[in-house]
Amino acid sequence: MARVNVSAKIIAYKSAIYSIPLFFLGIMQVTFFSKINVLGATPDLLLGAILVIAMLDNERVSAVCGIIAGVIYVSLGTASLPLYLIFSFLCAYIFPAIARVLFGKGYLPYLALCLLGYGVKAAFNLALIFMGGGPGLFASLTSTVIPEFISSMIFTSIPYIIFAPISRALDKNKNSTLRKERSLK
Repeated sequence: MARVNVSAKIIAYKSAIYSIPLFFLGIMQVTFFSKINVLGATPDLLLGAILVIAMLDNERVSAVCGIIAGVIYVSLGTASLPLYLIFSFLCAYIFPAIARVLFGKGYLPYLALCLLGYGVKAAFNLALIFMGGGPGLFASLTSTVIPEFISSMIFTSIPYIIFAPISRALDKNKNSTLRKERSLK
């Protein structure tokens, strides 16, 4: 029987654990938060979750969670285009390096990372609107892009409250597992 790499097991384990709250957060975004419109926009909680995982974990775990979040985006109808699957994967793969180099870890660095992340999503949405022949720049900014950015930033602490304790628990579990494996050698 082939041995599976320990880091691959840890990535799979962490991704599986993170996928459960990601799914429930996606459902909350579609059901509960779609009724709490700020300026007529629903907050994007899944991107906040991707960003907190990107900040607190490594890029491999974050990338897998980005793909999971992208599938949730598309399957729950929070994103109309499958391009959001690629967008969430790219955010999850690129933002860990940005967080590590520019921001560090913690709640305030997470807020700064969210400003950047939601800004990138705003630019992405604006590009999609223009490629689809949508309304002009001012109409797009005032009706869609800016309201979603503000709405998402208002509720951005929810993903942090959910995922930061999970990340800490997974790191404690990982350290104890690595110690056990080293003692068996």
